[in-house]
Order: sequence, then C-alpha cells, then structure tokens
Amino acid sequence: VRQYWIKNMMLIEATPDIILEIAQRSDVKKLHHNGTVQLVDNGKISGGAGIADSQPEWGVAKIGADQAWVNGFDGSGIIVGHTDTGVDSNHEALQGKFEGHWYDAINGNGSPYDDHGHGTHTMGTIVGGDGPGPFAPDIGVAPGSTWISAKCLDGSGSGSYAQIMDAVEWVANLKPDVDVRMMSASWSSSD
Repeated sequence: VRQYWIKNMMLIEATPDIILEIAQRSDVKKLHHNGTVQLVDNGKISGGAGIADSQPEWGVAKIGADQAWVNGFDGSGIIVGHTDTGVDSNHEALQGKFEGHWYDAINGNGSPYDDHGHGTHTMGTIVGGDGPGPFAPDIGVAPGSTWISAKCLDGSGSGSYAQIMDAVEWVANLKPDVDVRMMSASWSSSD
C-alpha cells in the first residue's frame, strides 16, 4: 500500500499465506499489524479572553521560560512541527502563528481544524500567547514561534500507525523548504 522512507517500513495488505512467506524472508526484521495510537493525555486548551491574570501559566514559570523571554529568547524565528488532533488556527492564543503548512491524514481537509481539542491544547503549550505582551494568560513556552501541523489523530484521539507515519513523514518532507526545528508528538501506543 505504501513504503515509508523515514523508517524502513511498508504498509501492506496481504493474505495470511503471503504474510507467512514475507515473515520467512531474511531481509524482514519484523511484521506488525497496523495498530492504534492514542493521546498521552486528554488536555484541551481553554480560552484566554476575559482572563485578568497576566501571570504565565505554572508550567511556563516552572521551567523558567518567562525568564528566557526577559533575556530575549521567546522562540522567534523558530518553526514548530506538530502531529496531533489538528489545531484551531483561529484560537485567540494562536492568532497569527500559523506558518501556512497543513496536512490532514485523517479526513483530507485542506484547512487547519481540531475536532477534539487536544492538538490545540498542545500547540498552545508550545506557542500560545505573546510572552510578556498584553495577552493573558501566557500559556506557551515559545510564544514567538510559528507552527505547521499534521492531523493524524481523529476526533476521539486515535489514529493508525499508517496515519501517524504519513503525518511524521509529511513534516520531514517539508524540511528542505521549511526550517522546522522541532516536532511535537503527544501520543503513544500500548504496543
């Protein structure tokens, strides 16, 4: 069905006898079903409008990100890759931070959206708010950064291995033209 370059693997559909034949090959390390990946947590971003507290979120302060901002390090010029349930690019904490690259391995939609909320939450933790600016609260560690995203988890927070690999490979394929410096992947599998 598909061969991946980011990891030496292929997605195949085959009959049991063909699978047994493939398993006997010396150049095949292992066979695995196309399993399911789940969210690490079920967090969702909350709105910032009308919140009077101008202090950074506890996690931002705990790791000293607010002190990094004071010293001029807020992520400016950094593009963050993201693989999750999508991103609500219209969320007030993320306004103006979408770099313009989006991929939907679940439904094939051409514009960013998040039908679960977790992806918007994780993106908010990374780039949300404006650091020492007027937005309150400051929720993101690197508020000067911009983002790209690949939706690989559905509205219930699940995606197949193939959808995950499609998303990760899409981010990696951007690298020659888009200087993605890091990628968020807040999902796991019991396998």
